[in-house]
Amino acid sequence: MAFSLSGIKEQLPFLEKISPNEWLEKIDQLNTRERNLVLGAILGVIVLILYLSISSGLKKLDILEKQLKSNQTALTQVEKLSAELKLKEEEGQKLQTRIVPASSGFILASHMEKEALRYRVSLAKTLNETRADIGDNLEEVSTDVRIDTISFMKVLNLLTDLENNPSSLIRIKRLRIKSLPDPLSVETNFKITTYLKKS
Repeated sequence: MAFSLSGIKEQLPFLEKISPNEWLEKIDQLNTRERNLVLGAILGVIVLILYLSISSGLKKLDILEKQLKSNQTALTQVEKLSAELKLKEEEGQKLQTRIVPASSGFILASHMEKEALRYRVSLAKTLNETRADIGDNLEEVSTDVRIDTISFMKVLNLLTDLENNPSSLIRIKRLRIKSLPDPLSVETNFKITTYLKKS
C-alpha cells in the first residue's frame, strides 16, 4: 500500500500547522483509538530521537576512546624514543671524553704490544699504523693484529680490555677466530681503531 503526504493529511487533518490550543481541541475530538495512535506515534518519534541521539553519542565516544588510545600509544613511543636518545647522547658524551688529542703521545701499536705482553701472547707480525682524516677535526688510526696461538678465553678478555680502555677510545673491527688442532687454542686476527683529536 502506497502512502502520500497529501493522503495522510486527508486522513489525519490534525497534522496541519495549527496552534497548540487548536491541537488540543482536535485531540479532544478524536476517539480513544485515534488518541492512542497519536500518542503511540509521538512516543515512537521520541524514542527514535533518543535512540539516534544515544547512538550518535556512543559512536562519538568510541571514536574519542580510539583517538585517546592512539594518542597514548604515540606518547609512549615518544617517551621511549626520548629515553633512548638521551641514553645515546650520554654514551656519546662519554665516548667524546675518551678521544685523546693527537698531541697526547698515545700510540695505538705500542698500546697493543703492551696488552699482548700483559696477556703473554706473541703477535704474529709487526704492527703498522694507518691514518685517515675523517672530518670533524678527527683522525682515525688503525692497525691489523694477528695472534697465531691463544686460548679462546684470553681472546675475549683481551678484546674486552682493549675496548674498555679508559684512557682512549678503541674499537675492534673485522674480528676472525679460527680453530686449531689443539682444542684449547685458536688463531685470531682483527683490526683495532682509535680516534685522535687533531690540534
